[in-house]
Amino acid sequence: MSQQYGIEASESVESLKAAVDRRSNDLFDQLYAMRYRPILDAVGLTVAFIAFALITGFFFTRQLGRSIESLVNAAREVSRGNLESEAPILSGDEIGTLAQAFNSMTRRAEADHGIQDIRATPC
Repeated sequence: MSQQYGIEASESVESLKAAVDRRSNDLFDQLYAMRYRPILDAVGLTVAFIAFALITGFFFTRQLGRSIESLVNAAREVSRGNLESEAPILSGDEIGTLAQAFNSMTRRAEADHGIQDIRATPC
């Protein structure tokens, strides 16, 4: 009988050791996750911020490029002698202000050109 109690006690000790090992492993995993979770969150937020900045920059650059390209095309038309060419005002920023100034300048040049044509016409 004492041998039976020894076997049961040994099995109880083994099952207790296994339960403690499982619990300590669970605690270790929780502590490990708590330690590295803020780092993983920071990395995730950094990646998300960089992606947002790249996408926003791409669209901003694209819009800026369109505005400048339309202004350059209008300037080319004026350089060819087409004083009726106007630059489209695509935004309310500095490029839009520049397009307004360009259009004002071409209207003035066109008006001045008309006055010169009248003066040059023989009576």
